[in-house]
Amino acid sequence: MTITKRNKRYLVLLNERIDNTDSVKNDLAVAIAKEYNRVTRPTVAMKVDDLILHGSFTNEKPFPDHIPALLKRIFIDEQPSDEYKKTMENDAIRVQEFFAQIPGSRIGLPHVNDYINTYHENGSANVQNRKVAWLKKLFSYAVDESIMEINPAQLKKKRRVAFKQRQRLKTEWYDAIHAAAPLWLQTAMDLSLQT
Repeated sequence: MTITKRNKRYLVLLNERIDNTDSVKNDLAVAIAKEYNRVTRPTVAMKVDDLILHGSFTNEKPFPDHIPALLKRIFIDEQPSDEYKKTMENDAIRVQEFFAQIPGSRIGLPHVNDYINTYHENGSANVQNRKVAWLKKLFSYAVDESIMEINPAQLKKKRRVAFKQRQRLKTEWYDAIHAAAPLWLQTAMDLSLQT
């Protein structure tokens, strides 16, 4: 391949013979020009090396800088109860501590796993599943705000929750409840045994 300058333009001449149509030659010329521009003119196109080093978002702030605005939007959109708001605020503090210097575009499934293991390693399956659900919610709002490209918490599988064994109502318990119940409830209990 040789590059020559002719009439203020660069021409790319291939040393190999190509027996395909003009469109293939045109596609090849466009690909070569793009690669040439990528290597020689870094301001025209972003290099793959830059994407690997800096993430896909240039000059990106750490993820915790976005959390107050995301939390405010969650409160407006979902209008949670006061108790649930407090829980989300406490979880947001943990997220800010854990993801202190990590940009949103760099957060992946390993970070989600590390977060769960750091703060909720000894928690029950229900607790861990709730915390993953919280991260899913937070990250989905971050994706919607273009802070993240994907939601890594969606890749996390839920832990299997142990099913509670049914404890049958013993006859003496039923009789004690029936005796203490008002007449309308006694009637309902008697009907439930019949149907």
